[in-house]
Amino acid sequence: MRMLLMGTLLMLSLSVQAQDTSIMVVKKSDLPAALVQQLEAKNSVESTLQNYGKWAGMGKEIGVALREGLGALNDETNRFADTKVGFFVMFIIAFKVLGNPIIQLLIGIPLLIFGTVIFIVWFKKMMLPNTYLVSKDVVKEEGKILSTTKYTYVNKDPIYSGGAELVGVFVYVVFVGICITILFAH
Repeated sequence: MRMLLMGTLLMLSLSVQAQDTSIMVVKKSDLPAALVQQLEAKNSVESTLQNYGKWAGMGKEIGVALREGLGALNDETNRFADTKVGFFVMFIIAFKVLGNPIIQLLIGIPLLIFGTVIFIVWFKKMMLPNTYLVSKDVVKEEGKILSTTKYTYVNKDPIYSGGAELVGVFVYVVFVGICITILFAH
């Protein structure tokens, strides 16, 4: 059955081609060189102009379709955004796009500042020698108050001697690394 159908279509196409008498096929070598150049130039310019015209028309149609489609989308989006559900959806979309960087900033920067303040206070109190009041004498003589105070520099706890300063600085550097990771991680 297929063979019969293919044969019928082939014979019909050959008969249609045989009836077309307006086309004459001539070898290029039989025509004068000037005529061949003229025909090739004419065909190339016409085909180029037709090609440009097709693309320009298609571009205009695409532009009109996009403008109409986006205008309708804009109208529907505005109407949807005015509802409570639309507002919630817009919030979820904005959070999906901007939420991670905002959370990173809201957590990372205060954590870094708080940790740095805690480290400075800890390092100053525990690692550096501190001034402590040893004695204060107040003497009243002839209407004048004379006071003498005596301070001394001591470490609060001898446990923190040796390499503890380096360990404290190392812990702080690790903490800063964690804060920077929170700030700049994706």
